[in-house]
Amino acid sequence: MQLAAVLIAKNEAPYLVEWVAHHRALGFDRFLIYDNESTDDTPRVLETLSRVPGLEAIKWSVPEGYSPQQCAYSDALKRLRGTADYAAFIDADEFLIPHGDATIKGILADLERFPDFGGLAINQILFGHNEQEHFSLEPVMRRFPVRGRQTERVNLFTKTIFRLAHEPRFRLRFGRSARWREMRRITRYNASGRRLSFGKQMDFADALDLSKVQLNHYFVKSREEFEKKRRRGGGMGRTRAKRTNRHKEELFDWMGNNDAIIDEATLPFAEAIEMRMREIVRG
Repeated sequence: MQLAAVLIAKNEAPYLVEWVAHHRALGFDRFLIYDNESTDDTPRVLETLSRVPGLEAIKWSVPEGYSPQQCAYSDALKRLRGTADYAAFIDADEFLIPHGDATIKGILADLERFPDFGGLAINQILFGHNEQEHFSLEPVMRRFPVRGRQTERVNLFTKTIFRLAHEPRFRLRFGRSARWREMRRITRYNASGRRLSFGKQMDFADALDLSKVQLNHYFVKSREEFEKKRRRGGGMGRTRAKRTNRHKEELFDWMGNNDAIIDEATLPFAEAIEMRMREIVRG
């Protein structure tokens, strides 16, 4: 089984080594990382990470009127066709965390018993600012050990590891995100084998399942990092104005003030991440 991770990054230099090291340790074989017009050290970090087997760094920009993120995902589907079995589309502030003896590939292999299985949808767990004001070089998973409660509705939000054999076959013109929109309509299951339903908000599932795997989402981090994220903007909007106005101040309060419980599932990964980071940089 060939498992790929797809990431679009803009000014994410401090976080990329940890993100790659962690997901490499989980069994990911390939990485497609799209550098979306970064102005920090992201190109230099990606050059260092190019020694990682299976990692491809792609300079990325799209014309005004197109979503950089959706177009990158559509491009990734074309690049991965015939060379990968699964692809996870996640962000630099998101970390997959299997529970106990579970593995990502093991969960996927088990779900292949369902003929219509097209993707594994994984619920997020939000981590707040942990009362931190400033950036630190310490790894993210160690800096922010406290999460919100698992029962919060926002955790119905999912990210998907898609089964690429179910990718729709249709003609795609450059720059359009139709292929990506179609992928999100594929039948998705959770790790417990439940077929999920999605409403108008296509990534919000009708059930919360954290039995075997979760997606840690460090959306705000410290106050300093959130302000930097606000200035940078997101990658989804079709215009620069929409992308730069995406992260409102109220998001820091809503997503940041949810610190409640030390996340036990993350502790083993957080304790081992620095060693993994050194290994991956050394090659």
